[in-house]
Amino acid sequence: MKLLVLGATGNTGQFLVRQALEQGHVVKAVVRTTSKLTIQHENLTVVKANIFSADSLVEHFNEQDVIMSCLGFPISLFSEVTGYTESIKAIVLAMREAKVTRIIAMASWYTKRESVLDYMHIYNGSCQCKLVRM
Repeated sequence: MKLLVLGATGNTGQFLVRQALEQGHVVKAVVRTTSKLTIQHENLTVVKANIFSADSLVEHFNEQDVIMSCLGFPISLFSEVTGYTESIKAIVLAMREAKVTRIIAMASWYTKRESVLDYMHIYNGSCQCKLVRM
């Protein structure tokens, strides 16, 4: 399958990209900074785009089988997290224009990295492995 991964430079996104490549998928990673994704593979294409702009995304969504979002946004007690709602508007518009009908979106509320490190291998092994197998 042709998979497009949003948020590919984060921990979850990198795990997903590696796993998809290991399973033989063709992966396009959409990132803000291409140098942050150091994974290299013949089936991986890394492109820069603005996740808040459908116009920026649509050219990359063309001919993809599924959009997989691992986007994450920081939060504080005194500010709104609008990244999810604002990005999904652009993502859905771009999907419609590119005629992509499948999306898998992972979202998480803020957790301190130190508090989940001991459980990351369980999470990655049980949740994400099932997520990618199609």
